[in-house]
Amino acid sequence: MRWNCLPAVVRRSMLDHMFTVDDVTAEAIRRACAEGDELAGAVELRRHFPLITDTILARDCVRRIVGWRLAPEPMHGGK
Repeated sequence: MRWNCLPAVVRRSMLDHMFTVDDVTAEAIRRACAEGDELAGAVELRRHFPLITDTILARDCVRRIVGWRLAPEPMHGGK
């Protein structure tokens, strides 16, 4: 996506709703889901990100995090 082609209001709106999740946190959220359920994952997510107060949003984030897959290793061509 080319950020410079979007109006400033759209860029601002998109960035207001983004956050990053490191591997350790993602694994803790996945483990909570595996040992409990999606709601347990949402509780774990909210433990790491206390500003996420909406349970529906937290559960949506959990579904996305649980669905992440590791990117394949890049193939190096040639020598």
